[in-house]
Amino acid sequence: MHGHVRYLICGVDSQGPFEDSRRFKEFFALRKCLVERWPGIYIPAIPEKKFMSVEVNKDPRKWAVQDNFDAKFVVERTLLLEKFIKEIAKYEFLIESKEFKLFSRGQGEIDTQMKNLPGQRPTQILEKYR
Repeated sequence: MHGHVRYLICGVDSQGPFEDSRRFKEFFALRKCLVERWPGIYIPAIPEKKFMSVEVNKDPRKWAVQDNFDAKFVVERTLLLEKFIKEIAKYEFLIESKEFKLFSRGQGEIDTQMKNLPGQRPTQILEKYR
């Protein structure tokens, strides 16, 4: 199967309500970006990128292969991604950050846009903590 799963995101920030869908790679990019651009701040984990399992039993014709498109897996990953967003939402400064705004309100290739955010000088990083 080709394609990808999209996960619904919705919430409210200082600009009002937002709702959109994001691919897992965009959640991954958000977390990576927050870790790099907010040093020393706890950023919760997200589920692993890839998943594949094979349920093996005595009869190979009854082996069950599950992957990233398996319904049970998608539900489980959805719950973990929701938990990730809820943890971030505990910190207003993260929800109001440039990085999260790009994730929640951006259009197009969010992961690419996050990679292309300009670097920060140490004084810029310090200013964010004031």
